[in-house]
Amino acid sequence: FWLGKYGIIFARDNKFSQFYGFEILLIKKILSMSGPFGIKQGATKNDIQVGEEISRFLYVIPEVPKPHSAFPSVCAQITPENGVSFIRALGNLIQTSGTGLEIKSEFNKISEKLTKTYGMPQLIDSFNEGGLYSDYNDWMDSIANKERQFFAFWSKNNGLQLPNNLNSIALGVLVEDTWQGNVYLEYTFDNFDNAVKEMDELEDDAL
Repeated sequence: FWLGKYGIIFARDNKFSQFYGFEILLIKKILSMSGPFGIKQGATKNDIQVGEEISRFLYVIPEVPKPHSAFPSVCAQITPENGVSFIRALGNLIQTSGTGLEIKSEFNKISEKLTKTYGMPQLIDSFNEGGLYSDYNDWMDSIANKERQFFAFWSKNNGLQLPNNLNSIALGVLVEDTWQGNVYLEYTFDNFDNAVKEMDELEDDAL
């Protein structure tokens, strides 16, 4: 017997060099870590460690169950009745030029990883007609001034079979200034609309 990755116990058959997992332990561990960054739909503030509330019901998650080096900052929308319904992750700050080549490279790398897991996304790269920042070296400024839409989108509405109660995933770019920016990643769960309704009702209750 030996202790494998994720703390799952395996038994080795030396004769056939095969490994056998104990299904109960495996299923229990997988269920406890399901969802992006190990955060599952409906998780409460008692289920995961939360930090500062940066906007109403949107909390910083200082230590996610399953961290990823590309996204050091993660926050989640957590309401009293619906729990987690939305996750937003912000990538590392990337130094670049006006062309945004370094940021586009990181975007493409993350997009490829997500495509392997969730299928082919809808890719949007469009520039507003009549925009001022149309030159090759103006790519970062065109994003900053909302003249260019640049993102990838995975959605059940597009026929994808997303796991873990996910409804949609968005990957995009945030621009700090002409010379630096981040890649961001957003996950929306199936209970998102119910959470929005819950928040509206709680707000209206104050009137």
